[in-house]
Amino acid sequence: MTQFIHLSNVPGPATVLRKAFGTLFKKPGHRLPDIGYTLDLQGVDERQFAQFCALFGFDTDKVPLTYWHIRLFGVRALLASHADFPFPMPGMVHLSDEIIQHETIYPNDKLRVECMLGHMLSHEKGTAFETLTKLYRNGIVVWEETTVNLYLGKTLEQESAFEAVQVDIENLDKDAVWILPSNLGWQYAKISGDFNPIHLNKVGARLFGFKQQIMHGWYSVNRLLVPFNEEITGAARLETSFKKPLFLPAKIRSSIQTDADLVDFVIEDFQEKWPHVKGRLSIPRKTG
Repeated sequence: MTQFIHLSNVPGPATVLRKAFGTLFKKPGHRLPDIGYTLDLQGVDERQFAQFCALFGFDTDKVPLTYWHIRLFGVRALLASHADFPFPMPGMVHLSDEIIQHETIYPNDKLRVECMLGHMLSHEKGTAFETLTKLYRNGIVVWEETTVNLYLGKTLEQESAFEAVQVDIENLDKDAVWILPSNLGWQYAKISGDFNPIHLNKVGARLFGFKQQIMHGWYSVNRLLVPFNEEITGAARLETSFKKPLFLPAKIRSSIQTDADLVDFVIEDFQEKWPHVKGRLSIPRKTG
């Protein structure tokens, strides 16, 4: 049974950085601790929310379903820095994400947060693990997320293997080309609190086996979803899988295919054509 620890607020970037680097020399373990955190009556951080909307281009009176992943980054990081957590934090890679929104959430809503560790998953390049988050409004779940991260290194056999959402664009509806600057990792980090060195500069990236800094996949997902934000009202589901790293600076192409209630998307390197992100958005459209 999960042992929940109550927090009074979401840990800030300074706390996250201190705890993350405190795990740098941790030796890999074999199991996840059965722990979680709760917070009462959390809303948007007004300054962060304004910066979030400005960075991606959201103009809305509701909270985009992707915002809470950024808002609660510090809670997930606190779980990963727990003394009983089996892996070091620096260099971890975001593998996939699934968000299920049950009802529209507004900036003035006050929500109860639960965040806990899920399962460990086998992966060919290391060992993956789940973090599960739920938001409650008046005792009812209105938003939930399963985040999967990868520890690059020791491969530990698990009962279940990591599986990514399968998406292929067959009938292209829209595409766009983006030019991303070399400092975009810093811009995203200042809003999210995610100062993982693989995203910030070439030196930090090379420490973990990358030739230069790589883009946060969550930046790409947010930017692609902006045109659909007004349609994401009430129930919605977002599945994303992060593929090959995108090195900054970059030129990339986003491709979109729509079919009834589904929006499939692929974001790829413009020159090499390798996929960076694949995903699917389910937004039940009202008829009649």
